[in-house]
Amino acid sequence: MELEVERKSDSDLSTDLLNRLIKFKGKNPLVMASSTESVDLARSLANKLDGNFEKVLVKKLVDPKDTNHIIGAVTEWGGVYLGAEAAARGYNVHNLQENILLLVEEMQRYRRQHPVVHSPEGELAIFVDVGSRTGYRLMAVLQSVKTYPPKLIVVATPKITHRAFALINNLCDEVIALKVT
Repeated sequence: MELEVERKSDSDLSTDLLNRLIKFKGKNPLVMASSTESVDLARSLANKLDGNFEKVLVKKLVDPKDTNHIIGAVTEWGGVYLGAEAAARGYNVHNLQENILLLVEEMQRYRRQHPVVHSPEGELAIFVDVGSRTGYRLMAVLQSVKTYPPKLIVVATPKITHRAFALINNLCDEVIALKVT
């Protein structure tokens, strides 16, 4: 069954998610991509739901000593989420501050060239991610979006792990996932 989801085209995934999100059509949702890979899917859903599109800037935070290992995520709003692996490897927000600031500065440079058109504040916000294994990006986004509190927070994804689902479930009003693995 898992392979069936992975083989679907972007168009099929968009249609499947749209079928689950159709209840938000006509409610002017703000559909936000939580990763670069999610932009096309989020933009397509925004158009089909008669909503607005925006990209949330969020970067994976990697272990400075092992760049193949993701230990958390940082948002353009300065929100930081560190997974349990970060503490197990001896990291915390203080000893990662330099890395975090570099990522935030990078996102702020991008944002100066590509300003936000639609703020999530007071909106029906649908955060789209093409797939979440760790949940770190979504955790960072969902924790930091409280700075601009939406009236309703929905996460929509074709697939998510049980672990990621457990992390994000209490930070949003609804999780719409085609597959939980």
